[in-house]
Amino acid sequence: MAAGYIKLFRGWQDCPALSDAERKLAWIWLLENACWKPASFNVKGKTVHLERGQICVSVRHLAAAWNWSKSAVDRFLTRLETETMVKREAGHGKLVLTICNYGKYQDGEDADRDSSGTATGTTAGQQRDTKEEREERKKEETKGGYAFDGRVVRLNFADYRRWQTAFPDLDLRAQLTARDDWLSGQDQSVRKRWFQSTSSWLAKRQQETTAAASTDLMADFIC
Repeated sequence: MAAGYIKLFRGWQDCPALSDAERKLAWIWLLENACWKPASFNVKGKTVHLERGQICVSVRHLAAAWNWSKSAVDRFLTRLETETMVKREAGHGKLVLTICNYGKYQDGEDADRDSSGTATGTTAGQQRDTKEEREERKKEETKGGYAFDGRVVRLNFADYRRWQTAFPDLDLRAQLTARDDWLSGQDQSVRKRWFQSTSSWLAKRQQETTAAASTDLMADFIC
């Protein structure tokens, strides 16, 4: 995966094709792994040229990366095609997936600029903060280890950031601590499936939190 960042515009989680946390994480995975510039790859002795916003991958690889069945991967990709979110082409035993409108959402200026082209005001400060955060994350990932290291739940830095994005209304560390405590008392058959079950559990907590916030907002409005 290339260094840098991707843009996620407000409201992306409301897309009908991304109805649960697992699908949201799968979509983020596709965005993170798509080429950010034209590139060429050797696939079974054949050169595959990819444009910006494309990824060459097999269904088997996606199934392993997402911890899904191959049939579930195929259904998800079909749904994304129906929603005009991706296009897919088969060849050389791989899929070439094209993220639709990749450039529309990933291009654009990163900062407001004055007439001389210099970043101004709060945006410049935000850029410095973002750069510092990226450098700090890079140091953490270079050291290895886990962003959350529980008795059962052990989450690397990349997955931790994905869950932070997927569940923005939750105190993720507190939720993971509670989940880890519960899993510690369960059978091995339950503990070994901790990633998938925890993702679904967090998605439910996110929905409950969002619903509660909406109810409170409506109550305030009525009053």
